[in-house]
Amino acid sequence: MPEQHESKKCLACGGEALYIQDVDLVDKRVLGVQWCQAALYRCASCGHIELYQRQEDREWQERLERQYQEYQALPDYRCPLCGRVGKNQTCPHCAMLCTPVGPKREDEPPPPGQPEKKKKRGLFGGKDKPDWER
Repeated sequence: MPEQHESKKCLACGGEALYIQDVDLVDKRVLGVQWCQAALYRCASCGHIELYQRQEDREWQERLERQYQEYQALPDYRCPLCGRVGKNQTCPHCAMLCTPVGPKREDEPPPPGQPEKKKKRGLFGGKDKPDWER
């Protein structure tokens, strides 16, 4: 069964723009956005042609954005052996059971396996450099 496409309002004359076909835009950049396909509409009264992002592509993009937000909401875990931080409860590098990471505190020592960061000093061991010079 063919898909139903609604008509659009023409941006040039305000008439009715009807769906013609999907256009393949693989590896072409349109206004800085790389689309795979677009829906082509043509105005019946003035002949103006317009490209619209397909509804399927818009829904797919929204679904990806929701999945990314859900992934970012997952807690972080730190491996007690190698010190790597990730979203898995088991470290993918050394297969150790990881511990949940809480909010970072300033006085907290670095995790095992990671060297402590040294503060950069000014010329001749003077005062600490400001953050923007590090």
